[in-house]
Amino acid sequence: MKTYTINRIKHGEVVEDNMHSIIMMGLSLFLGMALLLSGLTSTTWAAKKDIKDADITRAVETGLMNDSVVSSHLTDVRTNKGIVTLSGSVENLIGKEQAVRRAESVKGVRSVVNTLKVKPISRSDPTIRRDIETALLDDPATNSYKIKVAVENATATLSGTVGSWIERDLCAQVTKGVKGLKEVKNNIQVDEKRDRSDSEIKADIERRLASDIYVDDILIDIKVKKGEVILTGTVGSAAEKRRAMTDCWISGVRAVDVEELNVEWWTRDKMIKKSRYLSKSDEEVKNAIKNAFGYDPRVFSFNLDVDVDNGAVTLTGIVTNLKAKRAAAQDARNTTGVVTVKNFIKVRPLAPPADSEIEQKIDDALERDYALHRHKLIVSVINQKAYLHGTVDNHHEKSRATDVASRVAGVVEVENYVQVIKPWVWKSDAGIKNDVESQFFWSPFVDSEEITVNVEDGEVTLTGTVRSIFEADKAVSNTFEGGAKTVSARFKLADGSEFHRYYPRFYAYVRYDY
Repeated sequence: MKTYTINRIKHGEVVEDNMHSIIMMGLSLFLGMALLLSGLTSTTWAAKKDIKDADITRAVETGLMNDSVVSSHLTDVRTNKGIVTLSGSVENLIGKEQAVRRAESVKGVRSVVNTLKVKPISRSDPTIRRDIETALLDDPATNSYKIKVAVENATATLSGTVGSWIERDLCAQVTKGVKGLKEVKNNIQVDEKRDRSDSEIKADIERRLASDIYVDDILIDIKVKKGEVILTGTVGSAAEKRRAMTDCWISGVRAVDVEELNVEWWTRDKMIKKSRYLSKSDEEVKNAIKNAFGYDPRVFSFNLDVDVDNGAVTLTGIVTNLKAKRAAAQDARNTTGVVTVKNFIKVRPLAPPADSEIEQKIDDALERDYALHRHKLIVSVINQKAYLHGTVDNHHEKSRATDVASRVAGVVEVENYVQVIKPWVWKSDAGIKNDVESQFFWSPFVDSEEITVNVEDGEVTLTGTVRSIFEADKAVSNTFEGGAKTVSARFKLADGSEFHRYYPRFYAYVRYDY
């Protein structure tokens, strides 16, 4: 077995480099003994690692067809030695990005080459530019940035200066939500407020990787030289590799190199992964969430309180916009060791506009949105609470409507009564069971061997053990993609607690928040 050095944070201290090889040698011996004791021979282990390109292609195509964000009817997929190439066209920039992330989230995919073209609706460049400027000005996290926007041939170029890489990226993401765009060129500069030593940057990245639910840092080695970060070692999926790279873009970093960070899907085996979820103290989880808030431009300006009791997180405090409240909860859910999240954060806008003005702002935001502009949604606002009515094609669009409304100044809550037109498509119970189990196998986030699937009249019951609510959420999403009408999840978590939830069909949507 190939071994790698590791850097870890343990009890608040950085493990010395000269201990790495010793730790990895012990881990290698442990894994080898565990495999022998389980009766898994080297031959069968090698076979387990062998995933055929043709099977990967079919799994990616299935995922794209199931993903309502991607208009996949004109997309093509090819796979060569685990490298997936996407070609064809989609209707918006978000769909292009989602296609890549969807492919990266298939087991066995090492990387994705994206040659997809964007063919959006036709709009004039001045109109697109005006909508981008309005979107940046109206968004509560970007309205203070001095960003210049130029649009030519439906390609937007952003320039200006912000204080961090994540603020720079957020400006691009807000821009990409505007309909009619083919491309966004992000020329925004980052103005570092202070110099940071390589050792300080390295320790900060170690903390981020260790607390990120999407990343297993045990086989990742970090080197920092003059602000350039180099990651080597192994991760379990292309999606995890992308997330690890994103985590590195912190204050003081000038470049990130992940060329030597290999993707091997079998590294996410439970023998490596499970200990991460059992060893986090409440204080460690609390500190990790606080650190996550510090990197979120939607949250870091607010003084929020975090309480953790046996992995159950309670958030309190005051924010000025609903999107910040929702972002804080998502930050907590993405933290290793979190079992549940209760969000008691209060939204108290500063000088909120009149309800009629809030209504108009929501209407305008829905009209310029890439996914919602073609739907006639009805908005009413009473006492700063927005009510949404109408119909959309899929669950992503319904969820997107809530998200768009939550960014509007003055909104403190959203009630979404939008109906999804797409009905449940009948499938035999045996067919659902087979497709759900296939979804689990191809997911890098779900341990398929630990979950049992039972189906009766289209209603799926999931039982077994998951490591976190993160894995439970991914399993539920996979189950709906497999054709379930409703889902009842009855899991045991790694810490011994229980996760029991029932999901009607209208809760089904795929969420990628990395």
